[in-house]
Amino acid sequence: MIDLRVIGKVEDGLLKVEYKLENRGTSPLIAFDGAPGAGSPVPDLSRMILVSYAIEDLKLLRVIPQPPPGTMVESARIPLVSQTDPGKSRHVKFSLPVPVREFNDWTPDFKDATYEKHVVPMITLVIGCFWKTPATVLKPAGAPELLRLHAGMEPEQRVQASFRVDVEVEARTDSKFLRAR
Repeated sequence: MIDLRVIGKVEDGLLKVEYKLENRGTSPLIAFDGAPGAGSPVPDLSRMILVSYAIEDLKLLRVIPQPPPGTMVESARIPLVSQTDPGKSRHVKFSLPVPVREFNDWTPDFKDATYEKHVVPMITLVIGCFWKTPATVLKPAGAPELLRLHAGMEPEQRVQASFRVDVEVEARTDSKFLRAR
């Protein structure tokens, strides 16, 4: 009921990603991918996307950040959302500087953080979403297509799609880093 298609390339020192999120369901789809759509200029989302390195794959996570196992948290950042009505599609373009630096909200970069460069051949885009219900309350976030979720979130589903491109990554190696999931 949700279709995600993604393409990407490395060009001019940027990883340029373009995706289409299609709602084939009967309710509005709320996705944690709130950023301007396919307009120009293409936004740099390097602090809005969780980046998680694995040996053969780099995950770009547009989701609610999950706390590391065993960690108690008092609050978490809820990303801006988009709404895609039934039968409609959302087209988004964004970029990340290359090398793409591993990032998450729980263990952000700090002066003693250490990194190791790798090249990965596959990128997987993961988008968290849920179906809108009468209890869902959304408010404008200051720009077209950008909304804030105020109430009524249903359990997050995740959709993903991958594309092949060799991209240089700076993977975190310090012991304090907890990979996004």
